[in-house]
Amino acid sequence: MKKIAVIILTMVLFLQTSCIPTYYSVKTNVLPAPNTKLVVVTGMFDDSTTDFAELLTQEFQRKTRFSVIPQKLLKRNNKHYPIKIKGPFTSSFFKIREDYRLTDKEKVLKYARSVQSDFVYVVWIPVSNLYKGSAHEFRIIGQMLDVKTGREVGRGKYDVHWFTGAYIGWGAARTHDEALKQGATFAVKEIAEKMKMVK
Repeated sequence: MKKIAVIILTMVLFLQTSCIPTYYSVKTNVLPAPNTKLVVVTGMFDDSTTDFAELLTQEFQRKTRFSVIPQKLLKRNNKHYPIKIKGPFTSSFFKIREDYRLTDKEKVLKYARSVQSDFVYVVWIPVSNLYKGSAHEFRIIGQMLDVKTGREVGRGKYDVHWFTGAYIGWGAARTHDEALKQGATFAVKEIAEKMKMVK
């Protein structure tokens, strides 16, 4: 029975593209003015999370009307960035069990204030799964905060997949880097649409 469940899960992944975005706005009428400053902060220091933060930064620069603060400026202004920041989840073994009240907002806001940003989007990749040796998955979670008030204005969960063996489906990523790129594109598109900041 367990083997059948794994096969079904793998087939479901194969029939999808590489990313399933689910970004939820939790505060209505959050409509920043053009050129409002935004910075992306990584909540973990592993390569995948820091790479994803860089890709998000690039996508926000290309596709939105935010004035996006580069990762290199964030690093230059903060000697110990990136570091681990407590995220909005209670556990993250096979899936993320979210609890958005748990985020260490003060640490996130400290980084945002160091570069005089108006909004900060912080991301974590706490789950990495491998199915049958060829279907890979990252589970990602993030929060958007208003730096001035410290309030959460948005939240998101994303599953990104890539396939190193044979696969069924159109548009699926074949590498780790391609999957993260697709995930960043989906995430920024949805956030920009919800916040009316599409370029």
